[in-house]
Amino acid sequence: MNKLATGDALGRERKPIPQSSRCFGPAAEEENIPFQIQSLGSSSPTDARAIQETRGGVASGVLSVPVRYMHTPSEVLCLDDVQATVDLVCAYCRRLTPELDFTPE
Repeated sequence: MNKLATGDALGRERKPIPQSSRCFGPAAEEENIPFQIQSLGSSSPTDARAIQETRGGVASGVLSVPVRYMHTPSEVLCLDDVQATVDLVCAYCRRLTPELDFTPE
């Protein structure tokens, strides 16, 4: 379970999702954006793996805003974590170049 108020959770699987997710950590570190690592075991609870592997695939990554009581009327999150997620996506996008290869592994 991810901690609230400590930044976005970057998903890590045993079979890593390629460049798209590997760039998030360095972008966060370079811009001092708080983040934590979320161990996803053998697969993500999202559709990221299926999207990556279907019909030749599309590069994908997993970012998670830490929450409590998900899918309930009393779901709780920290707005600082949401802002960290926005900051991280922006930092990541600024690092995209034509040379990056997003070919699924």
